[in-house]
Amino acid sequence: MQRYAVHSVVTMALLGVSMAALAQWQEGDFNGELNWQGAVTQNRNPWSWAQGALPDVGTLNQTGRQVEGNQVVWQNLLAQTPLLVGKMEQLMPAGRPGVSPVIQFGQNIDGFSLTWKGAGVAQVTLPVTGKETGNSVTGSLTFQLRVAGILVASTGTTRRGYGVIAGDVDDGNGVPPSGSGLSYDVAVSALQAMAGTQVPTWLAGALADGGTIALNALHDGQAQATGAMYGAEILPGSGTLRFTAGKVPKHWRVSLPVRITYR
Repeated sequence: MQRYAVHSVVTMALLGVSMAALAQWQEGDFNGELNWQGAVTQNRNPWSWAQGALPDVGTLNQTGRQVEGNQVVWQNLLAQTPLLVGKMEQLMPAGRPGVSPVIQFGQNIDGFSLTWKGAGVAQVTLPVTGKETGNSVTGSLTFQLRVAGILVASTGTTRRGYGVIAGDVDDGNGVPPSGSGLSYDVAVSALQAMAGTQVPTWLAGALADGGTIALNALHDGQAQATGAMYGAEILPGSGTLRFTAGKVPKHWRVSLPVRITYR
């Protein structure tokens, strides 16, 4: 008896809800229209990106080479050059999903590697191909990147700046892991040098250093007046070009794919 009584109450409650949702009944022919309406908040992606170019190595002189075992090596190559700079031009009112970039270098390139060597410094190795060998790999180019990232956010009445680190493996290889990120102050100086006059206006004022934070903190809806900036540049003289002895091509080529997605 108790189970039946409870069932009756539930059924009546559902019936009451259904009846309340219906409009007035009409007899005979019927024509109607159902419409929804609402508002959409601004969800434009706030990031913009500028990609640089690999600096010219120039013509390699045979007299400048070194021999290491079965390899021919040229060292101290490449000038200091920004390769990739990204910024949020305006601060977002609050954090939200879909704006945390995943920055990946060298995706789907056999022989590519990126290894973090210290604070904000990654060593990149790229395969080198030669025209004379049918564009097959004949050597490698190794250089170092300085990577700087910052995030600003307000909680209550306090706005802080943070150095950016990877939150997890899904952040890609372009963001330093915990322990390898630059501090906020150092990252700001590096980004100002990379971007020059193109730094966003919100970067002009000094902020309290909040330490480091994961880039995917841009997801946090509790954070207000949120923004971020990212930059990667080649460290001068860090380039080393290697070929197998006896297989140095007259013309060679290196490619560095860059891919940015959001989550």
